[in-house]
Amino acid sequence: MGTEQNSSEDIEKIPVGQFVDSKLEAEGRRVAHSRNDAGYARIYPDVARALVSEYPESTAEQRQAVFYKFKHHAELIKARTGLDVAAGLGEASKILGL
Repeated sequence: MGTEQNSSEDIEKIPVGQFVDSKLEAEGRRVAHSRNDAGYARIYPDVARALVSEYPESTAEQRQAVFYKFKHHAELIKARTGLDVAAGLGEASKILGL
């Protein structure tokens, strides 16, 4: 038996969309548990930073798609809760380079 070690380069990354979905869900839960409604607007810049850090090679098209996902997510939150969380979209757009 040989000793095999997996480096981070050997492990395939999850697709960008799946990464963003999991981050949005995790951040949404974190903010909901904190009961800090203002924290919802910080979700988008935080997820955008994580994306740029984890996927520096992401294409402009992927980043644009992520931004549209953020907009849709913000619209869903507003429809469900009445909270306008779109304030963080501008900063997220800048972070994504759009």
